[in-house]
Parts: sequence; C-alpha cells; structure tokens
Amino acid sequence: MNVEKLITLVNLILGIVFLSSVRGEKEVYMTKIECLNYMPELVRNVSCYLNETHRTGSINAEFILTQDVEDMKGIYILTLKRGSYVTNFTSLHLDYCQMLSSVEKHFILRMVTKQLRETANFPLQCPLKMNTRYYTNGFTINSKYIPSYMPETNFISDAHLRVKDRKAFRLLVKGRFSRRLPRNYIKTK
Repeated sequence: MNVEKLITLVNLILGIVFLSSVRGEKEVYMTKIECLNYMPELVRNVSCYLNETHRTGSINAEFILTQDVEDMKGIYILTLKRGSYVTNFTSLHLDYCQMLSSVEKHFILRMVTKQLRETANFPLQCPLKMNTRYYTNGFTINSKYIPSYMPETNFISDAHLRVKDRKAFRLLVKGRFSRRLPRNYIKTK
C-alpha cells in the first residue's frame, strides 16, 4: 500500500470518527443548584430548587425584595470541566439592570435572557419593586443554542449579584452538556 492511499484511509477513518461524535444534538442537563443569600435584610423568602422530574432538569426560583432595587451589578463565570481539565470559558462583569432591558450580543447571555423572558416575571427594566414576588418556573436551556461540535463536558454556571456595591446573592448551577440519545423503539409482533 503506498503512502498516498494510507493517508487517504487515515483521513477517511478520522472523518468517520469525527462525524459520529458530533452527529447527535446536545442537551444541557442541570444536576445541582445553590442559592446563597448574603443580604437577608433585602432579599427574603428565597427559594430555589431543581426540578429533577424534568427530562434535563429545570430551575424554579423565587424571592421578594424589601425595597426597590435599581443598581444590580455582578460577575458571571462559566467554567467547563472535561476530565481533569478545567477551563474558565467566560468571565463577565455585568450590569443586570441593563441586561433586563437589552438584547445581549454575547450568545450565553442572549440564551439566558431569552429563557428568563419566557419563564420568569422579571420586569424589562429596573427598578425591581419591593414586596413583589419575582420568580422563574421551569427555566431550562434550549438545546438549539448548543453547537453540535461542543464536546460532552461538565459545567459550573456561577452568577454573583451586588446591590449598592454589597454582595447580595449568588446562584450556582452545575450540570453537563451531553449528547441527546435518540430513542429507538424495537417493534415486536
């Protein structure tokens, strides 16, 4: 076998392996959620839990503010873990009030704000009003936003929120990007 044919065969095998690994659509499976309230005098009746009966896990959360809030800033960190490798995929300083009222350019923020607008009762601009129950019910990540070439990996989504330059709240979500397995049913007679 000459070298050209060998290289063609190796390329063909690598192509088949590559295509078989990216063929499936990716899903976002959420496996754990933590809500940490650092300002109970401002944020009360905090509740968050992961609905594990949902196919990929969905988030339900709620809170009430004791005063109007106009200034919400913070940091968002998305960490990817694959095997022993840990990568900070993104780390962003955010103005959450601005995020409520705009269409974000960053695809992760656009994905999150779109889902929040569908599942939550947050206003489209600040202030967040006192004595109003704010909630999200059934928050998930739509798999159409996950590129098919994204490798299967674990993630940590870590959102820190500051109000008037004081640490107020932290939402930590753990999960994984994984291939959606097609359901093949065997018909029996």
